[in-house]
Amino acid sequence: MKITKEQFLSFCIVAKDKIAEYIKKTAYLFRHSRIALLSVAVIIATLCTVLFSGITVAYELEYNGVIIAQVKDKDDYDKAVKLAQSLFAANELESYTYTPRFHITVTTEKNLSDLSELAKQIVEKTDSLGKGAALKIDGEVFAYVAEECCLTDYINNYLSTYVEGEGVTSSFINNVECIEGYFPDNYFVSIDTVKEKLCCLDVKSLQTVCTQEEIPYTSVTRKSDSRVLGDIQKVVTGVNGITETVKNIEMLNGEIVNTTLVSENVIKNPVQEVIVVGTKRDTSVSSAYVSQLNCIWPLKRVEGQTITSYYGDGRGHKGLDIASKTGTPIYAVQSGTVITASYEAGYGYYITVQHSNGYKTFYAHCDKLLASVGETVSQGQVIALVGNTGRSTGSHLHFEIEKDGVKLNPAAFLGL
Repeated sequence: MKITKEQFLSFCIVAKDKIAEYIKKTAYLFRHSRIALLSVAVIIATLCTVLFSGITVAYELEYNGVIIAQVKDKDDYDKAVKLAQSLFAANELESYTYTPRFHITVTTEKNLSDLSELAKQIVEKTDSLGKGAALKIDGEVFAYVAEECCLTDYINNYLSTYVEGEGVTSSFINNVECIEGYFPDNYFVSIDTVKEKLCCLDVKSLQTVCTQEEIPYTSVTRKSDSRVLGDIQKVVTGVNGITETVKNIEMLNGEIVNTTLVSENVIKNPVQEVIVVGTKRDTSVSSAYVSQLNCIWPLKRVEGQTITSYYGDGRGHKGLDIASKTGTPIYAVQSGTVITASYEAGYGYYITVQHSNGYKTFYAHCDKLLASVGETVSQGQVIALVGNTGRSTGSHLHFEIEKDGVKLNPAAFLGL
């Protein structure tokens, strides 16, 4: 390793003083002794060993009154200043630095400072400089803020709350950058200045939204001549399907400006409902029942009148639903006595007639009742009008027949 003349002379001066002092003490103790001469030889040998075992002459670098490094050459400081320029985001670092002082010292190679560490020390030990960030908008510096303001965090938080929700990314329309580094303290401004500027910038947001919607199942009715008329059976229960849709929603300052369909997939197919309706007429049973009660049709025949639901129908239906216009006259199917004429949440206005042989007939969802409790009515007498009261999905008569507390299929008594 090459040592300059100046370094060598300085080392010799230091070494000479140390050797002379040691010889003086040794001679005093071992005057006129061969041991003194031997000690001098040992000292010289030790110095030679040390000289060639990593000991070197260097400089202690004093900066702003503090020793911050040990360097081999003085120009290491100039190299470190140039390297520090990359940490200093402004342009004139040298105009802020202090004049260094160098002190000759003897040290080891491993104690010499790395240039990058020296560059960092120079910046940190310069009192007029501080760590912070520069806010650039479209390539131009708008403001500098000190480190404690956490400019990058503030901007990220501002954008994240601009449009709330999952899967949202937001950014400024302008090119906004945060350049971190060291700056002159007098460059720094309040974070409020930055906040006011950011509020004036347009923000674009993109949100990816995934939604699921039900696909309503369809229903099909099939006729079966193996089942008696009025027998309705649900053989397959309908199940809604599910479709998944992914969309990209573009927003400007929180307002939607465009929606793009990314994908739409059926992730569960609907199951079609299948209902079987019996069409077979059981004439023997019908005749027997008809002869027992000898019913007439419970409504005045009008256009559009139709049976919409039979006894049973797969949901435990206990009567016969006959759709008809509101206000259509309802007849007593056989003579008897009115035992109920009232209103109930499910059946709406309803009336019950007691007949002979233990039979009762029941008429529900009426618009108006025209007979009262205790009144004797004759077959064919108008006792109510068709309506849509109670839990009803349309204007119709719900007609039931009961004997000895057991509800029977009205279709058999009406000759259907």
